[in-house]
This record gives sequence, structure tokens and C-alpha cells, in this order.
Amino acid sequence: MHAGRTGPVPIRFAFICVHTRPILFVLFAAVLMATPGKLVAQASDLDPAPLIDALARQGMDELLGHLMATEPPDDPVLTRQVEVAQHRLEFLRLNQEADRAAAAGEHASARALRDSALQAFEKMLAATRELINDFYDHDQRPIWQTDLAQTLLLDYLQGIQHAAALFEEFGVTTPKQRAALAEAAPEALALLVDADTRLFHLRGEVGRDPKRSEQLEANGLFQRLFEDYDQRRTPYFLAQAAYLVARLPDDSPYFAGLGSSQDPRIQQQKQTPTQERARLLDLAYKELGTFTGDLSDLSGARSASLSLRARVLLAQGRSDQALEALDELVKAREGGLAGLTAGLAKAVVLQEMGRPQQALDTLSRLRQDPKWLGDLRYALLVTDMTHRVMLTQARQLPPTSRDAAVAASYQPYLDLLAGPITGDKAQGLRDYIYRRWELTLEDSDESSSLPPVVRLAVSQVMRQQGQDLAERVEQALADEESQQDDGVDVDDLRRQADHKLTQAIELAHTLIGPSVEPAIRSEAMFNLAMAMYWTAPKDAGNRLALTEILTDLAEQMPGQPIAEDAITVAVSLLREVHQVLPTPAEIESAYRRSAEVLFSKFPVSPAADNERLYYGYAVFHSAGMYRQAVDMYSHIPFDHDDYFRGQRQVLYCLGELSRSAEPSTAARVRRELASVLKRVGREAKQVRGSLVNPERDRTARRAVATGRLVTA
Repeated sequence: MHAGRTGPVPIRFAFICVHTRPILFVLFAAVLMATPGKLVAQASDLDPAPLIDALARQGMDELLGHLMATEPPDDPVLTRQVEVAQHRLEFLRLNQEADRAAAAGEHASARALRDSALQAFEKMLAATRELINDFYDHDQRPIWQTDLAQTLLLDYLQGIQHAAALFEEFGVTTPKQRAALAEAAPEALALLVDADTRLFHLRGEVGRDPKRSEQLEANGLFQRLFEDYDQRRTPYFLAQAAYLVARLPDDSPYFAGLGSSQDPRIQQQKQTPTQERARLLDLAYKELGTFTGDLSDLSGARSASLSLRARVLLAQGRSDQALEALDELVKAREGGLAGLTAGLAKAVVLQEMGRPQQALDTLSRLRQDPKWLGDLRYALLVTDMTHRVMLTQARQLPPTSRDAAVAASYQPYLDLLAGPITGDKAQGLRDYIYRRWELTLEDSDESSSLPPVVRLAVSQVMRQQGQDLAERVEQALADEESQQDDGVDVDDLRRQADHKLTQAIELAHTLIGPSVEPAIRSEAMFNLAMAMYWTAPKDAGNRLALTEILTDLAEQMPGQPIAEDAITVAVSLLREVHQVLPTPAEIESAYRRSAEVLFSKFPVSPAADNERLYYGYAVFHSAGMYRQAVDMYSHIPFDHDDYFRGQRQVLYCLGELSRSAEPSTAARVRRELASVLKRVGREAKQVRGSLVNPERDRTARRAVATGRLVTA
């Protein structure tokens, strides 16, 4: 799920597609071609803003650059409009590059590009706001305000914020989405109300001034202002903004500020949230009436308006009328977002009417519709709504059956994750869902009734968050030691880390019993151990306890995918403290047990190959157990960096065995020593002068030299 991608929005050009081609033709004829006398004079009076906007919205940066190079504007307003257009082009370009990087699997590059695209988007917003403020009395101000509101509603809320408005209405939102709605929707409303008011007064001013009217007609502004915007775009987006603001909670800044810090651009605000919400819904219903009756509309605005008007009816408490209107859209098999939102809204109405099974049937049809399965955002949106209906019903059941029903309400998510989604998209969707579960369940008292996979997911997210915070603590402490004080409150970070890690540990503990299926139990044990580690990374007792969990996991469930990672981590952590002399008996015992599980259960793993040299020396060689040490060293594969180091130790061990051997066996050991030395000599020649790994050549020569000394 890409953060910067705007996705298909059918109504994006609904109100400009009618006039774009003639405008482009006339303006290119005027600006980009050498046209004689009178035609140039007439065409040059046309407003070039539609051309600039069309070039920017359709990504035609070369043409815009050519236009500016051949006819640089001397009008400061036009210069600002070009600046806005250039920021939009940069935003579109970076998003496209991010899409290509993501498709190629270059995820770090894609994230960096999306961050840059977001910066370009913020610059575009800032430039547009400055244009409005600096030229507030300009005739085009309502156009700029409507365009900015459209950008906030479509490019920002629908695109960058992953259809935040739809997820607030039908799905599950993140704190980031809720914050974006609380900020962007009121700004869009204020812009559109002000634009609507200005258009009303402007029409009166133009009507009283024939010369001004003639001028607006001549440059094409009259049609844009009073047909494209006053009658179509401004009321359409005003209805959307009014509905979104009406859905904000009472404690949002918009409603909390009623009666004290009203935005002067929003007229007729009421004093209480209930009154203001009713006013906004009435406003949305009235403005949508312009579009719902237009039977000739082919742009998608009518269908979208019918769906939105039905949801306004639902918000006003007129459920019967809402259901009737929604049924009409659903039965017509309306496509696009209008059809999807109609189906989702119908499920909401049916649930409110006490008909949950019919609501679930409606959602089931949406979940099986291939139109929505292809877009992960909308597939997740339908899944969210299904979960909400099921969870609401589960919480109304008696305690004896409630837990099972709560657990069942998460099954739609598991079905979605098990569906035909592959590769990075599947992993991205899984991570996104897991993070949202963590956000919604952190303070829930229902965690014990959740399905094991949900508890595991939440525990993993909490552990990762706690680990990130703990790593920041370590970095802050290191900065303090190096006298690089960056003002970080280490104690507060530590408290946050401990809170997250404790929650992760508590949830993981509910999943490590023998009754839990091995796939989940093994992941939970690994997550538990890693959460424990980050609570006290330096504590020896803590390390012993968590490595025992990891070793048990690998020993009991070696077939699970996480088992090899578990034993690798256990051996690594124990070797770190095993190297400190004198080695405590409990550390010695734990290290030997973990290494033995590694060698027996995962003998051909990279971790086993990496451990053989140290284990052979620390456990066998240093204790005089030379034959066992030789056996351990001999299992190091030829292509491993430790191979010749291991062979060197083999030669040492065989030398010790030869010196201490009985006369009857000494000759056999000496022959074995000579054979190994001969083989190592041949192998050393194979890597002599290696350009790929010069160190391997040096260790090979040292091994041969050691063999000769031992033999001598």
C-alpha cells in the first residue's frame, strides 16, 4: 500500500474534461505558434490558467517548460500559477518514480522518493495558499480556493492518506488518518464556503458592470467562473467537505472551537456540535441536489452524488429513505466508488435496522467482487466493514458465547491475507493490518478472546516498537558518553520502551502453551525471547532465560521456519558471554546445550558452520579433547572463511595426539598428520594469489607452515 499514490479517482476531471481540448487548442495556437496580427491579439487575451493547470495535472512538464521558455509571463499572478504547477509536476514525477522503484523491489529507494514527493506536495499546498492570500481580491480567487480544496480532498485524503475519509466512515482508521481528516476537511470547507460566497457576490458585480462582463467573456473567465465552478465544481466539493466535517467527533478542533474561534470564512456556524452537524448535513444535501437530477451526466458525478446523498440521509436519521436510494444504486450494479460506497452504506443501514445477517450478505457479495479484489485499499475497506458488523454483533452476545464470536470477527482479515496476494504486496498488507490491530487493541480488555494469530501479530508489532525505542535509548546513552547531547529524555524513552515490551511479553505468554499450534507457538516464543532481551540487554540472568526459550523452540520444533533464526540468536548471545573468562558454570552449560542443538538439528546451516571453529577450540581443544576437536574442525566446509583456520587447528590437535599416543598407535596418527598436511598443501595452492579473498590465501599458508612445524 503505497503512501504517496493517489490511485484512480473517476471524478478527478469530471468538471474540466468538457472544455480542456478547445482551451488547449486555442492557447497553443496563441502561445506556441507564430500567428498573424489579429488572431494573436484575440487569443492572447485568453486566460492561460486552464492550460497551465491541464499541463500540470496531466504530467506534461515538457510542454509547460516550453511554454514558459517561449512566453515567460510578466504577470505576477501567472508566475505564481506556474510555480504551483511546477510543484504539482514534481509531485507527480516523484510518485511515478516511487511506483517504479517499488515494482522493482527497491523499497528503500521507493520510501525515499515518496518522502520527496510529499515534500513537493507540501510546497504545492503552501504556494497555493500564498497565491490566495496575496491576491485575495483577484477574480480567480474562487477557482484557486476550489482547486486547493479538491487537492486536499482527493490528492491528500483519498491518495496520500489512503482513502482516509472512506476508512473513517466504513473501516478502521489510523491516528495519522484521523489527524489528517481533522485538519484537511475543515480547511477544505472554509475554502469552499469562501469561494461560494465570493462567486455569489462576483456574479452581482459583473452583472452591474457590462464592460467587466465583456472582458471576462473575452478571456474565457466568465465560463470558468460561473459555469465550471459556480454551478459545478465548487458546490460538488462543498457537499463533500460539509459531509466530512459533519462526521468529525465533538472533540475535534472544528467542533471544540465553535462559538469561540470560528473561522471567519465559514458563515452561519452554530454554537453546539449537534446544531452545527445538522447544518452541515443540510448544506451537503442541498448542494448534492444539483447533481443527482442530472440524468445526462456521463462523468460519474451523478452516481457519486447519489451515493453521498443517501449517506447524508443516513446521517440525518432517515434510514428508510437512505436504504431506498442505496438499493437503487446497488441493483443498478453501479461501478466505481459510487457502487462500492453504496454497498457499504447499505450494510450500515441494515445493521442499524437490526438486520445484521443481511448486512453481512451484502458485504459478502462485495468481498467476492473482482473489481475490489484488485485494489488492496478497497479490499481492506470491505474487510474492515465486515469485521465491524461482526464485532458489534459479538459484543451483544452473552458472555458464554461472546469470546468465540469476537475471535470469529477477525476471520475476514485472515481470509484476505490468505487470498491471491503475492510478494511484497502481501507483506505490506500484512504489516499494515498488524499495525492497525496494535493501535485498536492496545487498551482493549478483549485480548484474551482474540484469535491466536491476532494476538501474535499485535505482540510482534509491540515488540518491534519497544525494540526501536530501546535502541534509541542505547543511542542516546552513547551520545551522552561522546558528549553529543541532543536533548533526548532517556528516562521517558526507557519508560515507553518498557511499556511496549511488557505488553508484548504478556501477549506472547498466552501463546506458548502446548495447545497452541506449532506455527504460532514458535513465532510467539521467538517474539517473547526478543522482547525479554530488549528489557535488559546486558543482564546475564535475563539472557540465560531468553536463550533457554529460543533453544527449546529449536529443539522442540526444528521444522518451523523461525527455528533456525532462534537457535542462531541463542548461540550468538551465549557465545558473547561465554568468551568472558572465567566462564560461569550456568553459562557454560547453556552455551553447550544451544550449540549441540544447533549442530544436531541444523548441521548444514550457516550458523553451524560459523560456530564450529569457536566451539571446537573453546569446548574440546582447550580441554585436551583433541579427537573430538578434530572431528568438529573437519566439518567446516571448504568454501567457509574459517576452513584453513580449522585445518590449522586440526594439525595442532593431531600433533598433540601423536606426542601422547601409545607406541602402537603413534605411527597411525603420524600418517594421518602427514596426509592432512599433504591435502592442505594442495588446497593452499588452489587459493594462492586469490584476488577475491587475499586473507584466505594468508590463512592457507599459515596452516601449511603450522603443519610443517608440528611434523618437525
